[in-house]
Amino acid sequence: MTRTETKCRLTMLTTAVAGTLLLAAGCESDQSAMNEFFPQKNRATHAFAAAHAQAGARSDATLQAMHFDGAALNSLGQDKLDLMTEHYDGRANLTVYLDFREADGMEARREPVLAYLRERGLAEGNVKFVAGPNPNLNSPAAGHMARLERTEGQATSGGSGSEQSTPGFKPDPMTK
Repeated sequence: MTRTETKCRLTMLTTAVAGTLLLAAGCESDQSAMNEFFPQKNRATHAFAAAHAQAGARSDATLQAMHFDGAALNSLGQDKLDLMTEHYDGRANLTVYLDFREADGMEARREPVLAYLRERGLAEGNVKFVAGPNPNLNSPAAGHMARLERTEGQATSGGSGSEQSTPGFKPDPMTK
């Protein structure tokens, strides 16, 4: 056997042994070291995301047709109500906006929402229903439209909107 053949066989044998060891180590089912390094429960990022979801649901507080199957509250609506009532202390009224195109949409869906909130421990007197979308979430589009060209492509020297030409316009303090 030549020296080259010996090196080749030794390389193949070493590769086979290393591959076998890697396969044996890879089949290990106990991954507790990974769980210690990457904990799956009570992560700060999960708490951060949950806090933002709760704040968004409370701020919006609007249920629409997508939150119902007919007149019954679906799981999406239940999740939104759960987010809205998380950390609810009961001191203030919980306002729920019911935004539906049809005139009887609010009345048909009010009772399932109220029943679900009762199951969660809220008193009927603490829940206020308002027809339509939450008016506190609207903002004039004029100011946003005036800044739109700044978000697309090259910056321009002059803005297209001003306080005189656009009602509700609020200048962007970062560009003045």
